[in-house]
Amino acid sequence: MEAESTRDGGWKARMEKIFPGPSLLFCIYQFLINFKPSEPHVAPYLVDVKGFTNQQVNRDIFPYLTYTYFTATALSTPAVQIFGYKWVILFGTFCRLSTRLLLLYGNTLSEMQLMQVVYGIANATDLNVVFGAYMFCMVDPICFQQIVSVVHAAKFVSELLSSEGGQIMLHLGTSLTSLMYISLVTVSMGTALAFFLPSPQYDKRELRDPYKEEEAQLLHAGMVRWGHVKWSSIRQLYKHFPLLKLSIIWVLASNVYYFTDNYGTVLFQARGPNTDMNGHVGAAACVLSAFASILAIYLEVPALRLGFMFYAIMQAIFTANLMIMMIFPTLWSSWSGFVVVMSGWQLVLCINYAQCGHCVENDMYSFLFGINTTCALALTSLFQLTIQLIGNPINFGFGVVTVYSGLMTLLCIYMAISHLWERGSFTFEHTHAEVGYSAMQALGSSEEDEDVQDELEITSMHQHLPDHR
Repeated sequence: MEAESTRDGGWKARMEKIFPGPSLLFCIYQFLINFKPSEPHVAPYLVDVKGFTNQQVNRDIFPYLTYTYFTATALSTPAVQIFGYKWVILFGTFCRLSTRLLLLYGNTLSEMQLMQVVYGIANATDLNVVFGAYMFCMVDPICFQQIVSVVHAAKFVSELLSSEGGQIMLHLGTSLTSLMYISLVTVSMGTALAFFLPSPQYDKRELRDPYKEEEAQLLHAGMVRWGHVKWSSIRQLYKHFPLLKLSIIWVLASNVYYFTDNYGTVLFQARGPNTDMNGHVGAAACVLSAFASILAIYLEVPALRLGFMFYAIMQAIFTANLMIMMIFPTLWSSWSGFVVVMSGWQLVLCINYAQCGHCVENDMYSFLFGINTTCALALTSLFQLTIQLIGNPINFGFGVVTVYSGLMTLLCIYMAISHLWERGSFTFEHTHAEVGYSAMQALGSSEEDEDVQDELEITSMHQHLPDHR
């Protein structure tokens, strides 16, 4: 009995190490709501099954998603502050469910436009906005990198299995409508699971906010005064230059990620109109993005040691890769470049999310995710408009790659200068690791305590991040 109890305890300890706190529940939730084998085939479904023209789909239906996603992301932070994380996530999950129902049972143009509106609202409550902030509220700061990585990996695995599974089912004769019903079932399961998501308990974990007491006293004065207090908190949040630079990296990296995801297939089409490999390239990007998300856990300490130079090194790799794509305009260079950029930036974003999270406190996570993601979407829209104005059908794909390369090269220069600037303040430097190792030596730790040593080292370096709490 004792041996069995020891085995059970060891198994639970290993599971807790892999999935800290409620992260396993988060992984299952993200897997279910992202398992939609019909997703890559929405446009053909609207044309072939619902009877809309390609012009209607691209001009009258899909743009509503962009407009709504941007607006809902900007409003997500006030919604969280008023209603709380769980209710906002539940509302977003019901919007996902409504999207599936409208796709199946809606037939008019206005119903499809409404479908895109509710889908945009649902996306604003997803992993890169509300749910990302919610995760940071639910675990200790030492687990930020791990929970970001495992939950993002679960999302990519779900997208991989659903897209490839849907493609296989289509080849076997399954109809597009059947794929829609499968997506409805999995999203319904995710909606049911959302009710079991725990609510943040700020009374146990929240650090002291210098504006919190004032806010509590002034809530009765109305939303205007409440907004003024929150604006003061936001200014305090971005007042510290290192966090501001990390946020700039977040915004620009997200912009490149969105842009590559949106226009990658356009580049493939420009270089190989008759290719049928695009779906498999997307699957390869999902596989490597999942691995990159997990790899971020093991690169957390080196990234903290290198500081902003880590971002500069990664940026140099991406820029060199895109230059190769421009010099050798072949399909294979396009495919490999797309996979490298998508998975590499996923690695960078996972590390960046965690580092930014260590600079703020619980009730400000929603502001961090909401503001940074809104700025990223605004920049993406600006680049899309620019490309449409100056691009032409022949060189459109090459223009996109040129924009990527120019933006990422400037970002590389910016990050290198940032790193040199930060060396004077010892932010993210080896000095912090030495402090951690000194603490471990004082505790007399042994070689068997490598995991504890890593945690102490990470904690020590995080304590030297810009702190304004």
